[in-house]
Amino acid sequence: MATISVKSISFSTYSSYINCSEAFWLAKIVKAKPIGVASNLVFGSSIHAACQAYFDYWRRFKQALPKETLYRIFRAHYYRTPENDILYSEKSGQKELFTMAEGLLSVLVEAPMPEEVVAVEADKITDLGDFRLIGRADLVTRDKGVLTIWDIKTARARYGWEEINRAQSQLSTYALAHEEPVNLGIKLLLKQKTPSVEDIPIEHDKSCGESVVEEMRKCITGIEAGIHFKVKSFRCIQCGYRHICKP
Repeated sequence: MATISVKSISFSTYSSYINCSEAFWLAKIVKAKPIGVASNLVFGSSIHAACQAYFDYWRRFKQALPKETLYRIFRAHYYRTPENDILYSEKSGQKELFTMAEGLLSVLVEAPMPEEVVAVEADKITDLGDFRLIGRADLVTRDKGVLTIWDIKTARARYGWEEINRAQSQLSTYALAHEEPVNLGIKLLLKQKTPSVEDIPIEHDKSCGESVVEEMRKCITGIEAGIHFKVKSFRCIQCGYRHICKP
């Protein structure tokens, strides 16, 4: 096996490795072709594309895009994935997901806008000496002079302790790249019978970010050593590598 050298890492790469190092290995190292894409991933990335367009348009023109335009952006992004490749759950097919998207985007355009959208999809690279930490904040805003880094998420239920803790880990690594004081938050688009958008403040704990960085170092060591193994979880049901990675 060729020598693997990891010079940079993002939180998403780190998460992929610790969630299932076998799936990570097949995707990133072996570069095996997956069969199928989970519908929740296609839905989430398509909603994210619409949100990105919405906030970036406000950043540039101080005007809100109509929800009809956002819905067209959602559908255009969704259709990039061939329908036969999408793995749907028993509860939600394309029709249900499109209806939910329309409801979420309608709620989004009705929500208050920040005083200033500073950046959308803001890339930050922090040189930590032994590796570079790559961060991409979904949204950066400023209200009353205070900078806030946001992560945009979709979910079926309100966040509990586990989800809040995971969000804190991610956002705290992004905050390491900023010298000025920042607030952290989640814009949670809830996929419920009555769609809603919730702004969830996340505690900014520098030690949390530093702890994740140390875990990333261990992750890098594992990748470079060629360590990977199967992790059985709910993710296996819609994993694109389940045809290769059999129990």
